[in-house]
Amino acid sequence: MEGEGKYFKACILRKARRVHVANSKKVAFMQFPAQSN
Repeated sequence: MEGEGKYFKACILRKARRVHVANSKKVAFMQFPAQSN
């Protein structure tokens, strides 16, 4: 269970990271314009 949970989290984090990298600029600029700089 523990190993599977870690692997599952790793997969989600990888996908989330790709999406975050793709939308980080737009989302960061729209939601946190002060922190984007």
